[in-house]
Amino acid sequence: MKRCIYILPALILLVCCGSPQKQTNTLDIDLVFPAQSAFTKDYNSIFFGKIGYRDRTFQQDTLKFPPIESLVHESVFTMCPTDTCFAEYAVLALRCPPIQPLLDWVADTVHTFANECPIGDGLQTYNDKEHDIPKKHLKSDQEICNYYVGQLQHVYDKWHCTGEGDHDNINEQAGLLIADCWNSGNLFTFFRIDWYDWMSGGNNVRESWWTVDSTTGKLLTLEDLIQPEKLDTLSTLMMRRLADAEGKLLLRTNSNYALEDKDVIGLADGCALIPEGLIIFFYPYNLGSGAEGEFLSVIPYEELNGILREPLSMVLAPLSQEEDIDPRDFRRKDGRPHIDLFGVELVGTPKRILHELSGNKFINIDLGPEGFYNETGNKVICRAFIGGIPFGMNLTFGEDEEAGLVKDVLFANSETDWTVMANLIKILSDYYGQPESIDYYEKRYNWNSKGHSIIARPLHSKDSGWTFFIN
Repeated sequence: MKRCIYILPALILLVCCGSPQKQTNTLDIDLVFPAQSAFTKDYNSIFFGKIGYRDRTFQQDTLKFPPIESLVHESVFTMCPTDTCFAEYAVLALRCPPIQPLLDWVADTVHTFANECPIGDGLQTYNDKEHDIPKKHLKSDQEICNYYVGQLQHVYDKWHCTGEGDHDNINEQAGLLIADCWNSGNLFTFFRIDWYDWMSGGNNVRESWWTVDSTTGKLLTLEDLIQPEKLDTLSTLMMRRLADAEGKLLLRTNSNYALEDKDVIGLADGCALIPEGLIIFFYPYNLGSGAEGEFLSVIPYEELNGILREPLSMVLAPLSQEEDIDPRDFRRKDGRPHIDLFGVELVGTPKRILHELSGNKFINIDLGPEGFYNETGNKVICRAFIGGIPFGMNLTFGEDEEAGLVKDVLFANSETDWTVMANLIKILSDYYGQPESIDYYEKRYNWNSKGHSIIARPLHSKDSGWTFFIN
């Protein structure tokens, strides 16, 4: 296909994009509902060891953690210098992919946790006076863990009782675990446990799930996930599956729950995408007396088809039997093979193709609030990330007897930084091999792969940017 044919679609598809972010596949660890109960049944007091163990026989090896690979953890404690009590104790346990917007979100979350502890005001005062709180740009989960444990230790070391058995502050113990447990495209979901105790009794454990956009660090809410006009429908689906920690369904006859469905969902503490579907959760005491634990509702993706925003619904809702096809069932009139985009044969319905691409290590479909999906005639337009770089992606399908076959693919963005193009060339070369020809003057790179032409070059427009296409 000639160059000029691509210029107009490329201009239409220009996508504003930020700095490239490294994309890292997460380990497939089973942390999510309903298996999270396995975390607690074999461990003493969640993962914090012996809670309430406040004397000088305390040993560091009483800490116990769930079997999460690559989990980093640190603890801090202090003994009161004027008493025999074990005064303050905190644990942090983290796992986060090395993607800066995700690390920033985790750091902000840990910072909030630390300042909500009973002596949090001391931490805040210390930081404000003596340190610039980094929160942003800590480069790993270990750096986040070390930094905040160091901050807590500084404040704990200055805490002491006024005399034998006479406490200015109630003894405090607190813990926080945050670990990535699943991702689809650029959206990562974290499992979290908060625990605290300052001689209060009651249910002080909270489990939660949070979905974060790895390109922006934005925490997704129901408004980001669900079509606005479908929230009432979602409320009804949620109530059918709302259960407590023991799996008992919410009793609608209880006067405490004599609320409209839409009012109950408004009390939710959070929501997230997990492999089983959309989870909506309510902390202890938010619904119920606290004794029942948390209330959870997990709505399978098949029930959310047509409720989720696009392109989320396209990627997460299960394929129908008709869409789950074998590419060998499709033939091209010219006898050429199907287009191979990073190992995915572009054959079938748009939904089938996006499903396949969403799990690809080279390319991610943008499922966040800034993502979009548009299907017009024989063209599908959406937003995708290649090596963390956002591109507009245009798929052109065949017609008539070649319907279901993608005839050409166009990617374009508006980045003018040469490093963006250099990164793109590296990714293309990692999969398709070294370019067969390079025009250094026009910065044009050419591959021929499995009977298809692949070209990467600058956009020929006043806005500039980069593009590559396959036909």
